Amino acid sequence: MKIGFVGDSITEGVGASSVEKNYVSLVASILNCETVNYGISGTRIARQNKITYPHSFDMDFNFRLPFIADDLDRVFVFGGTNDYGHGDARFGDLIEKDAYSFCGAVNLLIDGLLKKYPKEKITFILPLQRFESAPNPTTGKHLEDYVKALKTIVKNHGIEYLDFYNGLFRKPNTNLYSEFFADGLHPNDNGHKIIAEKISEYIKNKK
Repeated sequence: MKIGFVGDSITEGVGASSVEKNYVSLVASILNCETVNYGISGTRIARQNKITYPHSFDMDFNFRLPFIADDLDRVFVFGGTNDYGHGDARFGDLIEKDAYSFCGAVNLLIDGLLKKYPKEKITFILPLQRFESAPNPTTGKHLEDYVKALKTIVKNHGIEYLDFYNGLFRKPNTNLYSEFFADGLHPNDNGHKIIAEKISEYIKNKK
């Protein structure tokens, strides 16, 4: 089995003490399978209006879609927290298709994924809760608004999702190291381990 993970810094492994302890590597170990890590720190689902530094932040999920292998047996998409955290794209509406809006970019991403894989091979992961709570300065929306929109759009396409926003960790009460977080956003080794276990359990139940 070959599983791809498309994401941001959490998928890349930030917060874990080593590559071997990030959730993507742990899934490979738990399931004895091949995993491909398509996580790039700072990236967002939506395209930005202003160029960001470092420029890798602007390699949004749709931009990277052509570089994702076509032969994956399953693909997970874990993003959205950076769209809320530092994105300048407008929020958009639930049915539009525009790379420069959050909702529109999600729709485009799903369309692109469905050209590569059947829907039963695609799973989205809703963002984790985070310490930061101020609204996005461009949209005025909170993380919960991004999560609700992502969940609705994914459901409208008949694609499954894992709800890690409501069903995994409590909202961090500090921006410092805590039980499951290396900071107020990135999971530590304990957090990556739990994420890996939940994803692995989900995959096992699909067999």
